[in-house]
Formats: sequence, C-alpha cells, structure tokens
Amino acid sequence: MAREDAADEDEEEVRQRKDEFLNFRRNLDGMRAKQEGIESNADKLKSQGNQFFQLGLYVQASMMYSEALDLQPESTVLLNNRAMAYLKQGMCEEALADADRSLELDTSKENIKAFWRRAQALLDLGLHEQAETAANAGIAVQANNTHLSRVRRKAREAIALQRLCGVDWVGKMENGVEKRYSFSKEGEMAMTVVGHKLKATFDLSVECTPQSMVVKMQPAWPPESHPILP
Repeated sequence: MAREDAADEDEEEVRQRKDEFLNFRRNLDGMRAKQEGIESNADKLKSQGNQFFQLGLYVQASMMYSEALDLQPESTVLLNNRAMAYLKQGMCEEALADADRSLELDTSKENIKAFWRRAQALLDLGLHEQAETAANAGIAVQANNTHLSRVRRKAREAIALQRLCGVDWVGKMENGVEKRYSFSKEGEMAMTVVGHKLKATFDLSVECTPQSMVVKMQPAWPPESHPILP
C-alpha cells in the first residue's frame, strides 16, 4: 500500500509540474503577443498550420493547430481551423467536438465558421436531421451564408431521399391503370405499369423542407424497347 501511495503522489506531482509549465508557457506567449512587433508562438504555429493546410497536408496542419491550442486553449480561430483540418481527414467526431467547444466560447456572427463546421461534421456523420438543425441555427445568425445553405440543402436532400427510397409509390394513370414507382439512393428509378418496367434516372431537389421536393425523371439511355401501353 505504501508503494502505491508513493506512486500516486509521484504521478500527481508530475501532473502539477506539467500544468505549471504549461501555464508558464501560456503566460509567456501572452506577454509576447502584447508586445508590438513580436509574434506569439501560437501565431507562428497557426501560420505553419495554415501553410500545411494549403498544401493539403491536413495531418500536419491539425498537429500545428493542436500545439497552438496548448498555448491559446480558448481561441475560436484555432478550434475552427483544427475542426476543418479534421473534416478533411474524415475525423468528423473530433471536428464536431472542436466546433462545439468553439460555440461554447462564442455564438456571435463573428464565429459563424463554428456553425458551419458543426453542421458539416453532423452531415458527414450521417446525422442529417441534426445537421439541418445546426445549419438553421447558423443561418439564423447570418442569413444567406452560402456554406450553411449548401449543408442544409444536402441534409434535406438526404432526408428526402431516405424517405423516398425503400418503398413503392403507387398512383394511377388517366385511364385508371395503376403505376408503381421505386427509387434507389444511386439516383435510379423504375416505373412499373401492367407488369412492364420502365427504367430512368432522377434528380432530387428540395426547396423548403423534405416534405416539399421535386423529382425530375430522365429516360434511361440507350432507351429500352417497351410495348405500347394502353
């Protein structure tokens, strides 16, 4: 027991020293930033991260942003930058965590990128309803934001497509003959009339809500030979 207690005390002492050193680095970097003409280490790391990002080196970019965040843990700019670097790597959950933290710090128009990052992360995670809600929250702060509008449109189309596929839609022609429509997520559709199937592709456009959608049929090419229907 005595050895275990001593080990616990040693680990706690190491943690305290690390925290003290990190606070010292943060204070020193803050002092450098306040002095005119002296770039803080956090700013240097951010610049390096931006350069890596522009080169498509997203892993290195996120590492630089992480080091900068050690010095400025409440920087929404760094959180948003790292979130985008994570999104480029397919690390959606990590991006969502950074966006959420950024929004905890600032929900104003100046931090609109955090709304975008959050909505995009939810969309990439396949959480389409939540992505639409997140995009709406950002649009409420800054109307006509093109990035948020695009995410919302994609989320709504995904919701509508999910509702559209997997079931047969039944209707009737003018002469009373039943027709059935089936849709696939790959953009293919088929209309079946009196046992004959007509294949086509479709484009889905969601204007306002998933309940208001337009399906545009495009005949399959080359056209197949079909009998004349009654």
